[in-house]
Amino acid sequence: MFSQSDLDQLLSAMRANGITRLDVRDRDKHLRLDLPPGAAPAAPPTAAIDNAPRTLAVHSPCIGRFLPRGGDDGLPLLEPDAEVTADEVLGYVGDGEARAILAAPAGGRLRGVAPAPGTVLGHGDTVFTMEPSS
Repeated sequence: MFSQSDLDQLLSAMRANGITRLDVRDRDKHLRLDLPPGAAPAAPPTAAIDNAPRTLAVHSPCIGRFLPRGGDDGLPLLEPDAEVTADEVLGYVGDGEARAILAAPAGGRLRGVAPAPGTVLGHGDTVFTMEPSS
C-alpha cells in the first residue's frame, strides 16, 4: 500500500497538522496510524516584509497523492508561472479513482513548480504558491 518513504511523509504531515489518528480502509485491507498526542503543529510563517510581493498558498484539500491536471481530464498541462483564474483546476489529490480537486483560490500567477506526480500530501499542505491578481 505505502512505501517506507510514503509512510515517513504521511507521519510528518500528520505531526505538522496535529493529527494523532488515521484509519485507512480498502476492501479487506486496513491501516491505522496512532501518534502520541502533544506534537504541536509547525508555527505559522512570520509576517512578510511590506515591499515583498503578496503571495497566496494553495493548500491540499485532503491526504493523498498529487496528480497534475492534463492527464485523463482533458485539460492542458500547467506550465511553470502559469496565469490562472479563480477556481481553475490545478490538479488533484487522492488515491486511485478517488480524487479531490485542487483549485486556485483566486486568480493570479503560479510561482515555482508543481509537485511530482504521486507526491504524498497531507491535509492543508502547501501544494502551490501564487501571486494573486490585484
